[in-house]
Amino acid sequence: MGVFYAIGDVKDGRRYGRIFRELAGFTVADVRHILYIGAAINNDLKYKAQFERGARISYQGAQISSLNLSPHTPLTDRHARPEKIETRFAEADIVYFDGGSIHALLTTLTRFGLIEQCRAVFDRGGAVGGLCGGGTVLASLLVHAGQADIRCEAGAGLMPGLIMTSKINIEGERAERLRQMRVALRDNPGHSAIALGRDQAVIWRNRYEGARALMHSKRSPKEKRPFQLSADGTQTPLPLLVP
Repeated sequence: MGVFYAIGDVKDGRRYGRIFRELAGFTVADVRHILYIGAAINNDLKYKAQFERGARISYQGAQISSLNLSPHTPLTDRHARPEKIETRFAEADIVYFDGGSIHALLTTLTRFGLIEQCRAVFDRGGAVGGLCGGGTVLASLLVHAGQADIRCEAGAGLMPGLIMTSKINIEGERAERLRQMRVALRDNPGHSAIALGRDQAVIWRNRYEGARALMHSKRSPKEKRPFQLSADGTQTPLPLLVP
């Protein structure tokens, strides 16, 4: 089995280097191909450039390819051709989804059959995840900011039984995100809930079990490491993985 990972919102693009240096210690041993997927309608090319710089530092010699897909991508577009998608995923040792609109991400994942492609990468020992919504969207349920409110909605289900949220350390959203997660835990017995914030990362092996904090910010005492939330509100920091 492979690895799932989720990275919280990255405020400073230079931190990509640190994220990928740490991620390099826990993904496949010989990374030859990295697949970047811009799957949301509000992608910013500067994030792709920052991602590529960080990845090249950590995985020297690896080939970085991309698929530029969105809900509005014509099926005739060269990136949308089934044979191109299958080839890119078949080559990939690491799959990375950029962040953005959750609805756009889910629509893109479904429309182009990317969920099964991701599952195949994981099953053969690769790493699948992404930034912010690009990572949390893989869970069964996710709490995120909609256009007008914070809400809990179904995710792609690649990590069954998992509820996730990112941006937990954003002022004005934390309390409602936590409340929504507690409600989701109450309504879904047997599920686990994990929250991560800006400049934090979490990694899982064997589906979602055994989650570990890959990185946590040390810039501010308010920015604690990612944590698991229980229905009664107890927050248990995830143990740190050390290479």
